[in-house]
Amino acid sequence: MDEMRRAWCWGNSPLGVYATAEPSDRLTPELAGDSADFRAIATGGDFACGLRAAGSLWCWGGNSSGELGQNDFADHPLPVEVMFAPR
Repeated sequence: MDEMRRAWCWGNSPLGVYATAEPSDRLTPELAGDSADFRAIATGGDFACGLRAAGSLWCWGGNSSGELGQNDFADHPLPVEVMFAPR
């Protein structure tokens, strides 16, 4: 993350960990989607999640175990807002 709160990613990305429409490997840092207001970012084996300034949680990448919080198991190469169950 840079001083403007943008996420940058690089390396091996067969499942879209870089939040671009085209999942592929990146040899140099690339801006991760529309990432202008992240407060924090965490990564897993093949996915990443970011907390936005307004408090919403967004995730992208591999979703084979439902780790992106979408109530599905489909991979999402672009950030999707995590759906929380009503309380």
